[in-house]
Amino acid sequence: MERKVKYNYEFKLRCIGEVLNKNRSKESVAVENGISPTNLGRWLNFYVKYGKQGLLSRKNQNYSSDLS
Repeated sequence: MERKVKYNYEFKLRCIGEVLNKNRSKESVAVENGISPTNLGRWLNFYVKYGKQGLLSRKNQNYSSDLS
């Protein structure tokens, strides 16, 4: 079984900056950095929707019992 690769916050932010600020394609940035274009697209969506907070790890989140 292959281990999931985790990317740090700075790496994600740099890749997103390449796409948004330098008008490069997701595919070219992904290939250049050795990541999946799907992952980069996901990071972009989180960034657009939630800002920089969207790039932070969401593991071990706590949820209230009030979820309906």
